[in-house]
Amino acid sequence: MSLSLPKNLKEYVKERTLHTHYGTPSDYIRGLIREDMKRLEQERLEQELLKGLQSGKAIPMTKQEEATS
Repeated sequence: MSLSLPKNLKEYVKERTLHTHYGTPSDYIRGLIREDMKRLEQERLEQELLKGLQSGKAIPMTKQEEATS
């Protein structure tokens, strides 16, 4: 994959690479993609938790259900 950036973004990436733990601009871009993936997964998890909270009153598990889960 090839990525084209305008000059100001190229300079920004180079600057960030120099002042962060990323060794190369490619490492920096990969890091941004990984962070975005984590953020999306966190959003998905939060949506699932909200659905659970909004699904109604909780029903306690029995001891037998706890033992088999």
